[in-house]
Amino acid sequence: MPAPPRRALSGVGERRSLVGIAGVVGVATALSKGLGLARSMAVAAVFGVGAVADAFAFAAMIPGFFLVVLGGQNGPLQSALVSVLSQDEGLDQQRLIGWAQRSLTLGLLPVSLGIVLAAGPLLAVLAPGLSDGTRQLAVLQLRWMAPIVLLSGWIGVGMARLISAGVYGIPSLSPMLSSTAVIAAAAVALGQGRWFTPGSPAWMAAASRTLALGMVLGALLQWLLQQLAVGRLRGAAEPAQPQPSGTTPAAPEAKRKVLALLAPATLTTALGSANATVDLIFASYLPGVAAALGYAEVLVQAPRGWAASMLLVPLLPAFARLAAREEPAQLRERVTLALRLTCFVAVPLAALVAALAEPMVATLFQRRAFDPESTRQVAGLLLIYGIGIVPSLVRDVMVRFFYGLGDGATPFRVGLASVVLNVVLDAALVGSFGAPGLVLASVGVNLFAVLLLAIALERALGRIAWWGLTGDLLTKTLAGLVTTLVAWSLWQVSGALQLAEALPMALLRLAAAGAAGALTFLAVARLLGIRDGERILRGRTSG
Repeated sequence: MPAPPRRALSGVGERRSLVGIAGVVGVATALSKGLGLARSMAVAAVFGVGAVADAFAFAAMIPGFFLVVLGGQNGPLQSALVSVLSQDEGLDQQRLIGWAQRSLTLGLLPVSLGIVLAAGPLLAVLAPGLSDGTRQLAVLQLRWMAPIVLLSGWIGVGMARLISAGVYGIPSLSPMLSSTAVIAAAAVALGQGRWFTPGSPAWMAAASRTLALGMVLGALLQWLLQQLAVGRLRGAAEPAQPQPSGTTPAAPEAKRKVLALLAPATLTTALGSANATVDLIFASYLPGVAAALGYAEVLVQAPRGWAASMLLVPLLPAFARLAAREEPAQLRERVTLALRLTCFVAVPLAALVAALAEPMVATLFQRRAFDPESTRQVAGLLLIYGIGIVPSLVRDVMVRFFYGLGDGATPFRVGLASVVLNVVLDAALVGSFGAPGLVLASVGVNLFAVLLLAIALERALGRIAWWGLTGDLLTKTLAGLVTTLVAWSLWQVSGALQLAEALPMALLRLAAAGAAGALTFLAVARLLGIRDGERILRGRTSG
């Protein structure tokens, strides 16, 4: 009997090149991240680093975790379902998706209800240092955001359903709806100042409900958009092929595969979120710090995420192919090349973020409730986050090496040790340095993880030229210091000329300072004999 169509769900769809798919996803992701930044700007303008924004950072911890694990793009649920749906010969995809939908609904509905009932005790554990007023706002917000837990499962299933059918744009664009809804909620909260005195307890309670409802509405809109797209797929689908007699639609084997992939991936993701949770627990004792950490992280994640995508996509598939052929010498060469390129991208990014930390925060956030003192607070955190880009990216690349080798246990053990160290460093540094101590602890944890991964990598592959890589990093760091000086100086000169009175001109000044810094890094690197930039431009990533 002939095999059923490759895409049983949609019955349609053309084969696309990886470049075309990457282009669609890249543009959509860039738009989504841009609107995500606009969302942070709106929240900062209305709430600053005050009690409502601080409470929101804690209240969003639990719903945010479920959105990452179940509803996130490339999250564990989506990855597990797409992996199984893509191997769909003889599999009734509709029934497997239906099983996933029902199972998640039955499992997540009581969790959502439990969060409503236990919001107070949950936040007492996750944010023990909050003041009574801020805790009450956080409890209120968490109760209103509880439906996001259920919606996250539906979003993840819908996303996997579309991607397995070859639809990539809508899953990448749908998070924009969440950002749009939160921006609208911030605008409504600002308007509520007509009925309540801004900053009063009544206004903060009303604004908290509005902000939480914006989050729920955003998640709901994401799911509805996905359902519209799925409906179009059904309408365009070819008639379903008859199942061979004796086969079981949504076979138990397919279900077991989904669960086998989902369980370890969820555990690893939970471990990755543990450090952020630990930081927020300590931050709960420092008023306004949780909100400040969130604003700084938004600004650093944009360039860091771009760099990670650019590095991981072209380098690591080739590493996995070499690992499959068991060629240690070429694997060591690939490791060396990947780490050199990672530092070549990460060092100038770190230099530019550190040099322009305060101008970035002031330009993007400083308005209305976000005052100059808030700018100084967030800029100080952003500067340290920027410096930490280098060990953070190196850690991510090294973790992927182990995945390419088929070793998920080593990154997990290193992650577990990192969580323990993060607790120790947070406790040690927050007392002396306050909020910056929390970010310094994160940088220290990433350096520790890099050291452990390097030791494990040497055991797995044999001797790697670490001294050569260290010298290469020091040379690039020197170029990075010159980059920092040039970018900072150009911003100061343009400020002295008073060219930036409006947002567009300030953004232009930032872009000019950043571009000048990047060109400086390339020029100094070339003078120092670093040729990694030429390798990237020529596409020579194979060693």
